[in-house]
Amino acid sequence: MIVYRKRQTLTLRNIEGSFTLSNFYEFVNTYKITHHLAPEAEKAFDVLINSLNEYFDLIENVTNEDIEETLIKWYTNATIGQVDIIRAKSEYFGTPVFSDIVINMNEEEAEDYNTFNGMCFAKLLMLFGLKIPGHEEQYLGLIQWYDFKNNNPHKLFKYDCPLVKIIPMYTIVSIDSIVEPVHVIPRFENKFSIAKNAGLLIEYNMENGPTPLRDVISDNIYIKNFNMLQENNLIFVDQITTLDKNYLLSIEEMELKRYTKLISTKRMSQEHRKSYERIIIDLSCSKISFKIKTQIHDNMLALDEIYNLKGTILLPATILPEKGATIVSRLTRGKFQNRTVFGRVIKTNVDNKIIYFNHFETLTDDFEKNIILRKCEGCELGTLNAEVFKKKVQSKCLIIERIDSTFLLSPNRWNK
Repeated sequence: MIVYRKRQTLTLRNIEGSFTLSNFYEFVNTYKITHHLAPEAEKAFDVLINSLNEYFDLIENVTNEDIEETLIKWYTNATIGQVDIIRAKSEYFGTPVFSDIVINMNEEEAEDYNTFNGMCFAKLLMLFGLKIPGHEEQYLGLIQWYDFKNNNPHKLFKYDCPLVKIIPMYTIVSIDSIVEPVHVIPRFENKFSIAKNAGLLIEYNMENGPTPLRDVISDNIYIKNFNMLQENNLIFVDQITTLDKNYLLSIEEMELKRYTKLISTKRMSQEHRKSYERIIIDLSCSKISFKIKTQIHDNMLALDEIYNLKGTILLPATILPEKGATIVSRLTRGKFQNRTVFGRVIKTNVDNKIIYFNHFETLTDDFEKNIILRKCEGCELGTLNAEVFKKKVQSKCLIIERIDSTFLLSPNRWNK
């Protein structure tokens, strides 16, 4: 399907990691804990093994043992033809970059497809070197195909440009087959009706943990008024709401809050006042009472365990607590993201900045004087990591989290 053309220059750069296929899932789970992954990178990990299996079927004299020991070197960019640079990286100067590219097609098979001068378009999801034992190293790319949006031969182009759409079809190709990067311009269409399930947001709402303002303020309002929020140290919803979270506070009311004094009316400029008024309009359904919109109210988190530990001193886990130390951690990934959990340290991995700990359940409620913990005998929070790391760490409910989102509880009170 793909013509592997010899390019004058091919250079892969910026290695992101390496692993054998036998350790693929362990590498992926560890990497996800310590790094942000763009949706394209998440998809690359999801489809890589199936795509490789199809690729291995095309290679002779490859055993299952060879496949297990195959080494993958993962890169983030490559230079082709001495000039063009293609990238597949979740963060490049603060933004994800996954190049759109042109693939040179086999002349015979090109007749079976709608092509643009014998070429097809694709999005690059991953760049890597593949070293099978007993074979030369190959330099490959995992791509997701574009297809023409219309099957009608007379509607393949718009303004002399191919009109394409991304499709759920993935292939591994030699980097030599990549002709050049291209720019695919998104086309935004008006949608006058959006199907919503109001109950779905409530059903899958995450319990515990503070709700950030960025999660409830609309994107354009948050961006336009970010300076005001930053300069006045406004981060969480509870900083600008009544205790029952039914109403927003006025600037004067925030000044009168007994337990925190974040904003001084003398310090707040007229510009900042206008910014806060825009936020009130965005979040409330009444300019008089400042009552919060029902949908936003239903999605707010009512309980924040980390800020309700009854006077406990929290120490950053970066001080590397000893085995058995009691910690509290905020989950940073998966469907339980932002949930607060307790545990006891099993071990720390300084190089990867992660911490392994046994999950402990909370037996007491928010209104009791003390917090009583019990070792978890297994729940859905530990299911994700249990199989991958069971050979290394023995635990009925293992949680692996980033060190910088984990805190050590004051030892005199908890670690006895």
